Amino acid sequence: MTDEPPRARRGRRPDLEARRRCLQIAAEMLQESGYAGLTMSELARRAGVSKKSLYAWWADKAAVVTEALAASAETPPLPDLGDTEAELRALFATLLRLANSAEIPLSLSAQQAGPDRTALTRGYIERLLTRRREYSRSLIHRGIDRGDLPEDTDIDALLDLWNGLAVYRHLRSVAVPDQLIDQLVALALNGSVPRLT
Repeated sequence: MTDEPPRARRGRRPDLEARRRCLQIAAEMLQESGYAGLTMSELARRAGVSKKSLYAWWADKAAVVTEALAASAETPPLPDLGDTEAELRALFATLLRLANSAEIPLSLSAQQAGPDRTALTRGYIERLLTRRREYSRSLIHRGIDRGDLPEDTDIDALLDLWNGLAVYRHLRSVAVPDQLIDQLVALALNGSVPRLT
């Protein structure tokens, strides 16, 4: 009788399609009934997976929601068009699209998270908003490098102003007319931007 070492047991490979389905269903459940109405049991039932699988993929409900919010609102980097004016217009169009997307209602519904809110907010900022802000900052840096924007532009303040306008108008159901975008882009190109002190 030979003394062979036992073979390592191979676990089942993770079902990436089921995991994606869970994230999509979690986003739908948030829109339907908010954070409080999303339970791991109901998510497992609707996704056709076990609760054990859910907890193998995510530590808790806050982790699922964080990833679902990030997945539903992912946006690619803005391309280098070689033209600062065109890139600023593309940036503002992206901000408007994001403000009018499901991301705002999803984020607002997540505010019901109670004790989980801090972890949810931190995870959401780390996973999505920080990356998106870096894409926007890169675009503004390109304009500075081309000499089209002042070297001392306060990039974060400029992005906050433009983001704030897009979100505030969306929450009030007031459109941002093209001529206002034209004015904002022209002001930036003329050097009327917040400056670093």
